[in-house]
Amino acid sequence: VDLDRLDAFRQVHGRNASDEVLRHLGRLLDQLSRQTDFVGRHAGGPFALVLPETGTADAVQFAERIRRAFETGAARIAIRFPGPPLTLSLGLAGWSTDVPSADDLLRRAEHALGRARAEGGNRAALTE
Repeated sequence: VDLDRLDAFRQVHGRNASDEVLRHLGRLLDQLSRQTDFVGRHAGGPFALVLPETGTADAVQFAERIRRAFETGAARIAIRFPGPPLTLSLGLAGWSTDVPSADDLLRRAEHALGRARAEGGNRAALTE
């Protein structure tokens, strides 16, 4: 999960404002996730979520719920920090027997995240 255009937002409004947006996203992810899920930052960049025992369809539905909830909160942020709306891109990858390691799973999710961004952002993309 990553914020679209965060660098541009940071240039206009400063690091404190961008940190506030990241904290908002972190709280939102914590609120929407289950007790069995893991939420964290990956390498100081995008947020990573691990959703144990979650099928592809449920993961896609959850990603869309995150995206819509952030969009609603971003409207409140825009009141304090005017400019282009903040949106999220999400990359989804599922664990299967052809994924040999957690690093491979993260690479697949990062690839899907890149596709979501390349398709204009504000969307979720599933690994192929």
